[in-house]
Amino acid sequence: MPRMVRAVILVGLIAVVPLVAGLPAGAEPSAVGAKQVEVGEAQARLAQIQSQVDAAYAEYDEAVARLEELNGEIAATNEELIEAEKDLVAARAELEERAAQVYKSGNVGFLDVLMGSEDFSEFARRLELWVRLLAEQRAEFVRVREIRDELVQRQEDLEARRDDRAATVQRAADRRAEAARLVAEAQAYLNNASGELRAAIEAEELARQAAAQEAAERAQEAQPEPTLRLVADTREMELTEAAQRQAELAAERAARERAAAERAAAERAAAEREAELAAQRAARQEAKERAAERREARLAAARQAAEERRQAELAAQRAEERRLAAEQARAAAELAQQQAEAERQAAQEAAANELIAAEAPVQQPVAQPVPEQTAPEQAVPQPAPGQPAPAPQPAPSPAPPAGGSSCGDTFGGVQPHVAAAGCEVRAQFGLQTIYGLRPGDPGDHGSGLALDFMVYDDAALGDQVANYLLANKDRLGVYYVIWQQRINFGSGWQYMEDRGSPTANHMDHPHASFVAR
Repeated sequence: MPRMVRAVILVGLIAVVPLVAGLPAGAEPSAVGAKQVEVGEAQARLAQIQSQVDAAYAEYDEAVARLEELNGEIAATNEELIEAEKDLVAARAELEERAAQVYKSGNVGFLDVLMGSEDFSEFARRLELWVRLLAEQRAEFVRVREIRDELVQRQEDLEARRDDRAATVQRAADRRAEAARLVAEAQAYLNNASGELRAAIEAEELARQAAAQEAAERAQEAQPEPTLRLVADTREMELTEAAQRQAELAAERAARERAAAERAAAERAAAEREAELAAQRAARQEAKERAAERREARLAAARQAAEERRQAELAAQRAEERRLAAEQARAAAELAQQQAEAERQAAQEAAANELIAAEAPVQQPVAQPVPEQTAPEQAVPQPAPGQPAPAPQPAPSPAPPAGGSSCGDTFGGVQPHVAAAGCEVRAQFGLQTIYGLRPGDPGDHGSGLALDFMVYDDAALGDQVANYLLANKDRLGVYYVIWQQRINFGSGWQYMEDRGSPTANHMDHPHASFVAR
C-alpha cells in the first residue's frame, strides 16, 4: 500500500478514536452539568446565608454594646443615688437636730426670745427668724428627698430598659445561632453536592476510559499492525491524560477538603471567640453584680450608721430632756420646800402667837407648890354639858434628882428641869419640834416654865405624850397639861372654851407648864 494512503488511514483513525473515547456507551454528559448547576446554586445560597450570619453577628455586637452602655448609665445613676441617700440622711439628721433643739429648748427658748426682746417688734422679728430657719431646714430636706426620688425613678426606668435590651441581645443571639445552623446545613449540603459531583465526574471518566479501551481493542483487531501501534500510542496518551485528569481531580478534592477544613477551623475559632466573649460578658456581669452588692452593702451600712447615729442622738436628747426635767423637778422641789418651810415658819409664828393668847388664862403663879396644891384643882372649869368625864391617869413615878438638859438642847433657854423634861420626851417619842422660851410672854413660856410638843395631825402621838407627862407629873415637875381643848392638873381632863382655831384649842400640840424649882 502506498505511503500516502497509509498516512490518510492513520489520520482518520486518530480522528475517530478520541470521538469514540469521548462518548462511551451509557454515558450521560448532562448529569455532570446538572450537578455542577446544583453545586453552584448551593454555593450561592451559602454566600447569601453567610451574609445573613455577618448581619446577625453585627446586630448582636451592637446590642451588646448598647447593653454595656446602659449598664454604665445604671452604674453612674447608682453612684448618684448613693450620694443622694447620704445627703438625705445628713439632711434628715440636721432637720431632726434643729427640731430637737427647738423642742428641747421648749418654753425656755421661747421665754429667752421673749425676755431678750426690748419690744414686740423685735420679739416678732426674732420669732420669725427662728421659724424661717426651721422652715429652710425642712425645705432643704424635702429638696434632697425629691432628688433622691427622681434618681430612684430614673434607675427603675434604666433597669426596665436594661431588661428590654437584654431581651434584644438574646433575640440577636438566637438569630445568630439560627444563621450559624443554616450555614452548617448549607455547608453540609454543598459538601454532599460536591461529593456527588466528584463521583459523577469520576464515573464519567471511568466510563469514558472503558469505552476508549473497548474501541481501541476493536480497532486493534480490525487494523494491521501499524494501526495497532498507533492505537497503542493513542491509548497510552489517553491513559496519561486520564492520569493527569485524576491527579487534577485529586488536587481539586484536596483543595475543597482544605477549604472545608479551613472553614471548619474558622467556625471553631468563631465558636471559641464567641465562648470567650460570653465568658468575658459573664465575668463583667458578675463583676457588676458584685459591685452592685458592695454598693448596696455600703449603702446599707451607711443607712445603719445613720440610723444608729440618729438613735444615739435621740437617746442623748432624751437623756438631756430627763436631766433638764430632773433639774426642773429638783428646782420645783427646792422651791416647794422653801415655800413649805416659809409656810411652816409662818404657821409656827402664828401658832406661837395663838399659844400666847390661848395659854394666858390658865397661867398660875410660879411659886405655887406642885403636888400639895389643891387651889388649882378648885379653879378648874367644869366639863361641858353632856361630855363624859376623862379617864383616871396612872400614878406618877418617883421624882429623880433635879439636873440639867440631857440632850444639850435648852429649848430657847428654859429652866434646867424643864429642859431635862423636854429632852426626855424627845428621846421617848422622837419629837423634833418642841417650843420653849418666848421672851416677853407674860405666862410660863416667858419665864421658861412651859413647853409645846408639836405633833401636828398625829392625835395618837399627842395622846401618848400627854399621858406620859401626866404619868410622870411629879418626877418631871409638871404643873398641868393642855391637849385637844382640855386641861388636866393630874386629877382628870376638863374641857375648855373654844378659842377659835385648832392651834389655839391645842389640837396639834400638847402644852405642859412646870412648877418652879
